[in-house]
Amino acid sequence: MKRFNNITSLGLAFNGIWLVSSRFNLLSDFAEGFCVGIGLTFIFIGIYAENHDMSAFSERKKAIFKRILGK
Repeated sequence: MKRFNNITSLGLAFNGIWLVSSRFNLLSDFAEGFCVGIGLTFIFIGIYAENHDMSAFSERKKAIFKRILGK
C-alpha cells in the first residue's frame, strides 16, 4: 500500500476535524461546511496528483506567488 501524499493527508485532517466537531458541536455550521469542502477538495487533488504530472500546476502556483509577493 502506498503512503498518502501531503495533500491527501491534509484533506484527511480537515475531514477529521469536521468529524470531531460535528460529534461534539465545537464549530459553527459554516466552519464545519468549510472543513468538509476544503477536506474533500484536498483529497481529490491528492488522488489526482498520484496519477498525473503536477509540475505544470506547481509552476503556475510559484508564478502566482512570485507575482503576489513581488519577488
